[in-house]
Amino acid sequence: MIILLAFALAPGALSCADGLGSTPTPVATPAPTATATPSPAPSLTPTTAPSPTPIAEYMIYTDEVNGFSIAYPEDWEMKTYPGILLAVESSEICRGFRPAFEISIVGLTYPTDVESFFGTTVAQLLLSPDRTFIYGEKVGVAGRSAIKWLSIVANSDGSTLKEMSLFLVSSTTAWTLSFRAEPYCWSQYEDLFEYMVSSFNLF
Repeated sequence: MIILLAFALAPGALSCADGLGSTPTPVATPAPTATATPSPAPSLTPTTAPSPTPIAEYMIYTDEVNGFSIAYPEDWEMKTYPGILLAVESSEICRGFRPAFEISIVGLTYPTDVESFFGTTVAQLLLSPDRTFIYGEKVGVAGRSAIKWLSIVANSDGSTLKEMSLFLVSSTTAWTLSFRAEPYCWSQYEDLFEYMVSSFNLF
């Protein structure tokens, strides 16, 4: 499981869904008008993300097989990778890189909480030499406790990307939501990323 998770955390790598369901054809529907939700203030205790108000430039992706939905910008391109439930990337290139988002899952042998999952299988991978830690905090995502981790990731070509990953656990499934962008361009997409997180729903 640690090896599979390492693939899920690597920029641009393919992740393993551990046989929990194939990637379905998305059901994308336009969403009505509103404004993006600002990111919550850092806190040592869980914070619950406000219910998102859909906006016109977003589509809603619904995966009935794996039981989740999320909003994504309507001009972003959907990608298909083995083991990734959802991968979308911006139509715009910012400093040589297209901002991207992925959702992946890992099956657990028994139910656990996100703190135990993070502490035993994720933390060491995120503290690897090719990553520079920025900050981490506990937040609320989809009505569950989640761990948010922000870092700078070094690529093999010498370039770097800023990555925000959120980890949450639902029964025996661990979810990872990952956002990546070129560090200089991050501020242009931060509100968009936070809005997508607030729109994420498990059912």
